[in-house]
Amino acid sequence: MILYEDEYKRLNEICTRLLREAAASGVHLIDPNGQLVVSLGGYAQLDTTAFASLVAGSVAATSTLARLLGEDDFPTHYHEGFREHLYIAKVAEGLILAVVFDERSSLGLVRLRVRKATKAIEAVYATMLAKAGHQKRVFDPFADTSDEEIERFFGENF
Repeated sequence: MILYEDEYKRLNEICTRLLREAAASGVHLIDPNGQLVVSLGGYAQLDTTAFASLVAGSVAATSTLARLLGEDDFPTHYHEGFREHLYIAKVAEGLILAVVFDERSSLGLVRLRVRKATKAIEAVYATMLAKAGHQKRVFDPFADTSDEEIERFFGENF
């Protein structure tokens, strides 16, 4: 996935609005490999790298469970805790939205606001894919270098 500055800003705005409108504690947009795209919220103690990896792993495991049960997918997951709750939704074709919330909000409000945010994120994601389709994706530092030049530079052990 190639993330351009304009699309990052738009995704950040969408997630900021979701954080506010859902009265959430945290909003995290994650790619399927567990990399954070956007991370918002007031969790100083949260290891966001581990959080993103675990959320992506959970989504992958749940997708496999869905197939075992004859479903195409389980696109949303909800985890209820004593104080904090986690709502996870697959958005676009390659992103995961994780919303952390507490008693100041409700599952219904989060689901409603995530549904609205999902449409906006999907539009941005479509723009990202369109832009990426027009870019050369492979960087080859030796593209303009002959084999002889590489051999001279690296020596016989190359």
